[in-house]
Formats: sequence, structure tokens, C-alpha cells
Amino acid sequence: MATSAGSRQWLSPFDFTHYLSQFNKFHRRMCRFDPGPVRIAVIGGGPSGLFFAHAVNKILSGEEDNFERRRIEITVFEKSSRPGGQWQSSAEAVDNDVACYDNLWTNGASHGHEFPDYTYDEHFGRPVDVYMRRKDLLEYILGRVTKGNANFFDDHVVTNTEVIKARYIKERCKFEVRTRNVKTGVENNIQYFDKCVWAAGDNGLRNFPQKLVDQVLRGGFS
Repeated sequence: MATSAGSRQWLSPFDFTHYLSQFNKFHRRMCRFDPGPVRIAVIGGGPSGLFFAHAVNKILSGEEDNFERRRIEITVFEKSSRPGGQWQSSAEAVDNDVACYDNLWTNGASHGHEFPDYTYDEHFGRPVDVYMRRKDLLEYILGRVTKGNANFFDDHVVTNTEVIKARYIKERCKFEVRTRNVKTGVENNIQYFDKCVWAAGDNGLRNFPQKLVDQVLRGGFS
């Protein structure tokens, strides 16, 4: 049963599970089955986007082939010229690359960032400091996603490409994604995906919230 708090409706865990089940049934009924691969667009080629693509590949590689499993194609759109997003170093940045973490160290202990399937010893060949430099942690991240697939970036990441619009088209049960080459300014062909993942974080948003803009203009921001 749904409960209310003021004008807001809250769903119990049972209600939510039932709703999700009904939505999935409706989606399968309304969307004609496509025997082709499941195409996933990921907006942002920083740590989040790279880890998502890596996780999906790892899950699929651990499964046995069967006729029910469909192939999955992941395309990671990155505005910069190389993977890593805003974790890159400004000393290595070119053209439209954005680096906002220069000379910063991580604010979390290194043992909280280590993965059991790819240890610091395996990557660096030595112990690491309690707090790591951003540059070293990015190097570790890139090393992990390419460990089992040297062609990981060629297979999944499209650089120098900005997503300018993404919308869900109910009639096609697809996401329409429009992109632009940041070097030439030319808009690319429209592509369609079954799923769309936002992995660019708050810093990937083009526009500031209007409320914040108004506060600054009024001098009310501190």
C-alpha cells in the first residue's frame, strides 16, 4: 500500500517491486522484440563510464553462451581526446580536454580504491601511499579496464565526441542520441540505443542551474 506524507506519495518495497514488474511486462508487450544486440550509450568516459563498460564485459565473459543471451554493444562518448574525463592532467591536455583535478590528491584512503581483481602490487609493483595522487589513481584505473582487453578503448570509447542531445522515443522504444565532433564542430549521424547511461557527473552538465545564476546576479551567493 502506498503511504502519503503531505502531497507526496511513497511506495512500499512491495508496491515498487510490483510496479517494476508490471512496467517490464508492458515494455515487452509494447516494444517489438529486436533479435539484434542490445546497444548501450554511455555519456562520459571518466572513471564511472569506463568502469560500467568494464563491469558489463566482465559479467558477460563469465557466462556460458546460450541462445537466450543477446550480445551487448557499449559505446562510451567522451568529449576529451583521451579516456579519463576530467581526471586528466592539464599538462597532457590538448584542444578541448578539461582537467580540473590537477595537483590534487584523493580524499579517500587508497585501500578503499583498490580492486581485488587488480591489486596495487600488480599494477605498480610496490606499496602505495595512504592518499594517492590523482594522476596515479587514473593510471591504475586505466590499467584495470585494459587488463583483460588491450583493445578496450578501441572497442568501446569514442573520443572528441560531445553528446548534444539524448531523448527517449516511446514509439521506437529507443534512445535517440545526437553527437558532435568537438574538433570540427560537425554534427554526426543520429544513433539509436536501447539504453542510455549518464556517467559524466555534475561537472559534465553544460548549463548552471538557473537558481544559482539568479543568486549570483542578485549578489546573494556566498
